[in-house]
Amino acid sequence: MALLDILLYPDPRLRKKSAEVQKIDAPVCRLLDNMAETMKAARGIGLSAPQVGKNIRVVLVSDARDFETADDGEDTKPPQDMPVIEMINPVIKGGSGRDFDTEGCLSIPGFIAKVGRKKTVEVEWLTRDGESRAMTADGLTARIIQHEADHLEGVLFVDRLSRLKREMMLKKMDRAFAGREDGGGG
Repeated sequence: MALLDILLYPDPRLRKKSAEVQKIDAPVCRLLDNMAETMKAARGIGLSAPQVGKNIRVVLVSDARDFETADDGEDTKPPQDMPVIEMINPVIKGGSGRDFDTEGCLSIPGFIAKVGRKKTVEVEWLTRDGESRAMTADGLTARIIQHEADHLEGVLFVDRLSRLKREMMLKKMDRAFAGREDGGGG
């Protein structure tokens, strides 16, 4: 396995729509393995293939279904050893509710914002063995699925902010990443 470079804003490849995986073969499985190692090393809880320069519909999602908030109601940081779900060609089939929570992104280090997302989502995908899977997720897992699915469409979390907040955030990001045309590597 190998660590992959994580593309950084404003790399234009982060804005491209990803192609569906036509054949699950050894290179796709190797990509999944390398993405898992990269995500763990970066201390992330989700990662999409476009973030590592591969324009295909592959994501890793930390399975936070068993993660709970602390007894006092305060959120705690999710453990880094949560199981990871590998999703090939994920499709969000539906969802319900609305939830606002803080998000960040490995491709936009140092920036976070409260983002509105569906509280519950239904998603279907293929495994590395080509088997079809489906689940209904809520909470943090639903948020991660939506965030990573957005990457497959060339959408960043800042695009989900109100117009005013998005414009302010983009200005700050442009200043912070000035001169970084290709986004560099992580």
